[in-house]
Amino acid sequence: MKRKELLVGFLLTFGVLACKQANKKKNEHPQKINVELLSKKIASFAGDNYTKKEDRRFRYAPVDLNGDGKEEVFVGIPNMNYCGSGGCTFFLLDDQLNVKQKFTVSDVPFKILKSKHQGWNDLVINSKGKSYLMEFNNGKYPSNPTVSPLWNNKGEIEKTVFDNYYKGLETYYY
Repeated sequence: MKRKELLVGFLLTFGVLACKQANKKKNEHPQKINVELLSKKIASFAGDNYTKKEDRRFRYAPVDLNGDGKEEVFVGIPNMNYCGSGGCTFFLLDDQLNVKQKFTVSDVPFKILKSKHQGWNDLVINSKGKSYLMEFNNGKYPSNPTVSPLWNNKGEIEKTVFDNYYKGLETYYY
């Protein structure tokens, strides 16, 4: 009988701990992106009267880059105003959806590394077929990947965003 009680106690304890861990991971980034507000913010800096309405599309990927529990948002606007022969311009918005940074002549996917500089994750961003290591310095990342060193495939990847040319990401309009 004692053995059964110990086993039941162990299983209950293990189950409670497993649930707590699952909830912790699930709530790791509790912020929900308000797509309507995001669309309005993008329209405020990207909108123009010369782009056809059907070309005013964007995709986004939230990620907490500075470990504060609030997600920054990568935004890609795949149209002729933001993409050219050298790549595309992407935006990084802060947790209030204001433009923090733009990345020019860039291509997907973006890799977020576990390594950090000044409290922000290092990034690997592609440009013209090469991968560059982007480190956060003096409040920002370099805006052009090609001024950064080539990535030597070292460093553990925490997350990849805009993988496979936005596969699995919904398209929205501004």
